[in-house]
Amino acid sequence: MIDAETGWYFVHISVKVAIFDGTKTLLAFNSRDEWELVGGWPTADDESLEETVRRETLEETGLVIEELHLAHATLFEPVPTKKVALVVYAAEASSTNHLDLSDEHITLQWFEVEDLPFNLPEAYRKSIRLGFRTLYPNP
Repeated sequence: MIDAETGWYFVHISVKVAIFDGTKTLLAFNSRDEWELVGGWPTADDESLEETVRRETLEETGLVIEELHLAHATLFEPVPTKKVALVVYAAEASSTNHLDLSDEHITLQWFEVEDLPFNLPEAYRKSIRLGFRTLYPNP
């Protein structure tokens, strides 16, 4: 997007989290028939990206995220011509007994890090690999 006042190019930001339970990571299935990480857009009330991802995770999964580690940042096109700045954190699941599915996704599912679904965009796949290495540097 081009800013009307400055003429500068800018993109929106999407903040996601790769949540791990051992060697599994949580993915959400969206209406584009793709798997994705949970998370979303900052609101005017969010005071940090960490606050954004904690709020979004609670809203979308019911999980409370404690410690966050920055895993990956890149430019990403979730849909053609809609580029966003993607910032991904890594976190360990504090409780995986019960997930609360929001209306933002069709389903939530745990996947082995080494066996991710084919319809997971490469930017998320890379974020998961980097997040796993961030949390577990010596597996």
